[in-house]
Amino acid sequence: MTILDRMMVALGFQVDDTGLEKFQARAMAVQESAISLSNVVGGILTGAFTKFFMSFVDTGAEFEKYATVLGVLYDSTEQGKQAAEWISNFAVKTPFQLAELTQAFIRLKAFGLDPTQGSLKAAGDAAAAFGRPLMDSVFAMDDAIEGINRPLRTFGISVKEQGNMVTYSYMKNGQMISKTANK
Repeated sequence: MTILDRMMVALGFQVDDTGLEKFQARAMAVQESAISLSNVVGGILTGAFTKFFMSFVDTGAEFEKYATVLGVLYDSTEQGKQAAEWISNFAVKTPFQLAELTQAFIRLKAFGLDPTQGSLKAAGDAAAAFGRPLMDSVFAMDDAIEGINRPLRTFGISVKEQGNMVTYSYMKNGQMISKTANK
């Protein structure tokens, strides 16, 4: 019995502990629920943090893999790292993922185009404008290099062939742009 209980008895008050016991039982249940909730939330946060951290590890490993592939493409580890860095910086300015941009970069380079000189930006702009995957735009460019112009229509580019010349026309900022080249 607590001091308060003894004083209450000494003064002639009856002590009814049933309400207090119910309150204490409920308080213990709330405390146990709070501990359980804390454990669940802690587990979720731990999982989320682990996933977040691992995404950096995965991205770092992915970046290293791409730098290696680009090093083989350029026949120089240093140039491969520089290309990977360029892609990483370019990725910040686009809606495309690093893997997608790297794949497009490699493909354009294999086609004989320099992605750092505007071809990757042009492919990305076309894909974004028409809601198409980046690689669709890259393959359309490759097809055009090979003389297959039909896929360009997917990106709003019309083609007119006349003799040994081919004219590509498209709308840009509300104006019709035409470029003519030798076949």
